[in-house]
Amino acid sequence: MQRYFLEIAYNGKNYHGWQRQENAASVQETIEKGLSRLLRNTEILYSAGRTDRGVHAESSFAHFDTDMVIPENFLYKINSMVPEDISIKNIYQPIDNDLHARFSAISRKYIYRCIRYKSPFHTQTHWMCRWQMDLEIMQQCCEIIKNQKDFGTFRKKYGNSKTDICLIKEAYWEDCGDFLYFHIRADRFLRGMVRMITGTIVEAGRGKFNLETFEKIVQSLDVNQASSAAPAHGLYLQEVEYPPNSLILLQDN
Repeated sequence: MQRYFLEIAYNGKNYHGWQRQENAASVQETIEKGLSRLLRNTEILYSAGRTDRGVHAESSFAHFDTDMVIPENFLYKINSMVPEDISIKNIYQPIDNDLHARFSAISRKYIYRCIRYKSPFHTQTHWMCRWQMDLEIMQQCCEIIKNQKDFGTFRKKYGNSKTDICLIKEAYWEDCGDFLYFHIRADRFLRGMVRMITGTIVEAGRGKFNLETFEKIVQSLDVNQASSAAPAHGLYLQEVEYPPNSLILLQDN
């Protein structure tokens, strides 16, 4: 049995998240159906991250195990079997067959995209934030986030994570004029965590509360203290990192 890794991009608008569900379309099930048709075998995908409904991915990874031979034109064929809002970018073979898409990942990076004006071309891909916001305060919020270890404040109330401990490796806002981007990288994220952090920092930037209050919210570990989550359609899983030289590229687009 050989393990293979897929690098995947998708627009999450038409899906109820990554994870397979009984009565709703998911990215996982859509790709699995294509794999099963192509390899004539039932293939189960294990993902690096289970994005929520409406969240996108520019580069995510998932692995599957199979005894079937991977055809030379695998990427062309699998992409013809999935909708246009999903792309299989690359296929890899791990050096170690025990490498796991989720548990072997070193870090994951998300980017949250905001736009400062009403645009018919970005309504499905950015959060429209036309308020005056203090970017310096928002950057200081990021420093507080980077020093925090327990993120109990920023998780969904009924999440099933065994621990709320996460190591934030980077967090900052990038001002690009009409666009504003929030970058955040960590070893792991709780369900809903990035959107709740984004929403709370934006509230601080709008002057809803000061930096001291933001720090108290973060340290409270009380999910009821966080602001509303930022909309799903502005969030992208941008990068998943694995140990160096652990994956061998078999085919690329």
